[in-house]
Amino acid sequence: MTTTMGRFGLAAAVAVLAACGQPVRLQQLQVAPVVTEVTENLQADVIATAVYDDGSTRDVTAEVAWSTVDAGVASAAAGRVQAGAPGRTYVTAAYAGLQASARVDVVAATIVSLEVTSGAATVPAGLTARLTATGTFSDGSVRDVTTAAEWTASGAVEVLPGGQVHALNWPGLAMVRATVGQAMAAVRLEVTAAAALELTVVGASAPLPLGLAHDFHVLARYTDGTTRDVTGAAAVSVADGAVATLDGLYVRGVAPGLTELQASFSGLSAAAPITVAAAAVQAISVTASRPDGSAAVLVRAGDLLFFSATAALTDGTTRDVTSDVTWTTSDPGVAIVSNDIKKGAVLAFTPGTVTIAALEPQSQIGGSLALVVAP
Repeated sequence: MTTTMGRFGLAAAVAVLAACGQPVRLQQLQVAPVVTEVTENLQADVIATAVYDDGSTRDVTAEVAWSTVDAGVASAAAGRVQAGAPGRTYVTAAYAGLQASARVDVVAATIVSLEVTSGAATVPAGLTARLTATGTFSDGSVRDVTTAAEWTASGAVEVLPGGQVHALNWPGLAMVRATVGQAMAAVRLEVTAAAALELTVVGASAPLPLGLAHDFHVLARYTDGTTRDVTGAAAVSVADGAVATLDGLYVRGVAPGLTELQASFSGLSAAAPITVAAAAVQAISVTASRPDGSAAVLVRAGDLLFFSATAALTDGTTRDVTSDVTWTTSDPGVAIVSNDIKKGAVLAFTPGTVTIAALEPQSQIGGSLALVVAP
């Protein structure tokens, strides 16, 4: 059969040849587009086309075997290229012994929008707040870009690395901005007065003798680094009123034992132990008498006297401590005093003036009495 290509064209010639039963052979495989640019994590389509020796073509995208040089940059299957990390690779189609390749350039996603958030809208002076910058990218992903952002601030805060801001020690407003590429976002913060951070009770832990009182203080450490005495503003109580009680800004021992002083202020609480000990010696008084118990009004050489020591205690009571104290004489040549079997016994030797003293060893509190020995 004779064909005229000029009259019917290539398509007509192919049809005529096909009608005559002449076979066509695969001559070439093509992949289009030759260069594909795709954003990381997104997809793009490529087409594989079989070209035959009779000039005809056929889409064989679904029939070829697809592969890429670097699967980390991109992978391919059924004509669909899946972009991975930014870079360059080649996609190859294999079909009927032929291969064809095309270049794939994976480009980094670009930021489209930015949002800055803060865990709290207010920050007490002296504290640090952490901000978060979140970016939406051209590949549809949403990423934390806090560390990648450039941070600036105006007002009552200063910028720290990693999206942190430090509230200055004065209340006021601040604007904090984050910039990533061409995207920018900002958040407004309010710096409030310094807040109490920690509470401590001091002065109450020292042993407290029964009947005495000592002061205490409630101290608050603030976010701006200062420490303030908040005793007058704190709520204070004693856990066991049978052991100790409050007397204004003092705590007074009631009975020997253990309890604690409790304080609360601005949502914080603290406590300190209270130890109430037995009544302690406050003063020692010394008196003298003769062996018959009469007062030692006139003392002569050779007279024997008995000295007594009485302790005044913190609970208002007194106690005879004659046998507990240590007795001394200022002049053994005038009179001597016994610390043995009969403590406080004094023997006058020669005329003169002498001081007989008693010292309570535990408290180191003492008392004395002057003695005049007549000729």
